Amino acid sequence: MLPVSMKQTAVIIEVKPADAFTDLENKCIEALEQIDEMKYDLELRQIGYSSILKYGIAFYRKDCMVRKGVNYF
Repeated sequence: MLPVSMKQTAVIIEVKPADAFTDLENKCIEALEQIDEMKYDLELRQIGYSSILKYGIAFYRKDCMVRKGVNYF
């Protein structure tokens, strides 16, 4: 999600389905790893966004878990 101004915070969200309730946290971590491995934030930084939030979201039926990623810039 991109805000109108590059001075505001952009958001990257990766969503994964879980096979069981107990797998939610692992899927959140997997989603955050995918964001980093695929370098989804690279293009955003290249066009001028300096503040980027990363979220890994996992769901199982009606349950969900959200984990926030860490930015290193």
